Amino acid sequence: MFFILLFQSLFWGQEASVFEVRKTLPMSEGEKIYHDYYISAGASDGLKKGMLVTVKRNMPFKDTNLSKVEEDLVVDVAVLELIHVQRTFSVARLKEMKKNLVLEFHTVMIGDRIPLSSARMPSSATKKTAEKKAVTTKKVAAQVKPKAKVEVKASVSKKAEQPDVKISGEIPKAN
Repeated sequence: MFFILLFQSLFWGQEASVFEVRKTLPMSEGEKIYHDYYISAGASDGLKKGMLVTVKRNMPFKDTNLSKVEEDLVVDVAVLELIHVQRTFSVARLKEMKKNLVLEFHTVMIGDRIPLSSARMPSSATKKTAEKKAVTTKKVAAQVKPKAKVEVKASVSKKAEQPDVKISGEIPKAN
């Protein structure tokens, strides 16, 4: 319990930001495009490969009656998964985009904030569900394989005008 409180006290209020965004350029049609988001926190800040972090954006909120900025509106933008972690910075890819109507740009941008307190490992339940789906898919694929065996023999005699054709085997009925 002491270590949890110590960890929270160390990282409470600390935040990183997105300082670079890069994307791959497709070399052929249909090639997947990846966006890499560079984050100003790394292993020295407690981050590890595979962790999920929440991206937030501050949006100035202006009171039109008084014409002054009251405070910033803080909006969740996305969830990123860390794919590479070094001592002072990390690289992440998009895991989930949050559905917000108030964003002008529905993407992660340079300057977006990442509270270090939002860093977490994906739940084991999520991993188990993904593994279970993969096993189920393999089982279904194995059941779909055709099991029909048909043999066709044909022979032609000099006296017969038509060939003698024999078909043998079984074709299973569809369920």
